[in-house]
Amino acid sequence: MKPSKNNLHHLFLSFRSIFLFSSVMYLQYIPSSKRNIYSKIIDKSEAVYFFMFLRAMNIIVKPMEGLCTCRPDTTWERENKDIYAIPAVEGYRFTPVLFVRVSKAGKCIGYKFADRYYDGFNFGVLLYGGIRPGVAVDGNALETETVDASSAKSELNWSACLDHSSILPFPLYNPLVLDNDENEFVLRKNGKVIFGTVEGSREMVENAIAEVSEVVSLRIGDIVAVELQEPLLLVERMPEEKAEQDCLLTGEFLETETFRHQIYF
Repeated sequence: MKPSKNNLHHLFLSFRSIFLFSSVMYLQYIPSSKRNIYSKIIDKSEAVYFFMFLRAMNIIVKPMEGLCTCRPDTTWERENKDIYAIPAVEGYRFTPVLFVRVSKAGKCIGYKFADRYYDGFNFGVLLYGGIRPGVAVDGNALETETVDASSAKSELNWSACLDHSSILPFPLYNPLVLDNDENEFVLRKNGKVIFGTVEGSREMVENAIAEVSEVVSLRIGDIVAVELQEPLLLVERMPEEKAEQDCLLTGEFLETETFRHQIYF
């Protein structure tokens, strides 16, 4: 009996999944001593990156206050494409994050073991949509708008599910790069610096892994993101007669541009 095209397609997908899984498992045991610690791309990044598309993964966010929140992988903006705000979004708040990729499944992970559960990091930005009119960030002063607590909480809850709102660039850096406290992450809006830090550390992400794993079971491929400041106003929708409402958001690390997104309304 001649196999149908549909059966052949499923067979191909099965072999591809087995190949990618085997590649990940093999690369998992490459000694870190064989890697250049200042190499931008981790040896196994590409294989794991493609493997992540074969299943759903979580983006677990450690906020400035509280335990954690989770974003679906549909919010992950990984292709460096322009962002087009939906009509319901009146603007965006932003918070820079230091994030790591989980390389080993675990639950209730102790701090002293947390370094075994991630294999790469980078800096990114989380966007929260649906804000009310206010004063946009101008690069000189970071201002927030005053809203009541219940409204703000509701807003953050639904806006955390927006497509393209988790800007988490790949490939990743070796975690040992975090040991150099002179490596700066810089975030720019329309060319003006709106955030910069050299304070990212392995201690920060390992504390976050220990804390969030008390609530959420971590799986291989999940992302743990640590917010570096409270969400602040980035850009808002302006009346059509007013120009300059769009926003070019770029990030730099180790003097290399890691992401570039134009936000349109």
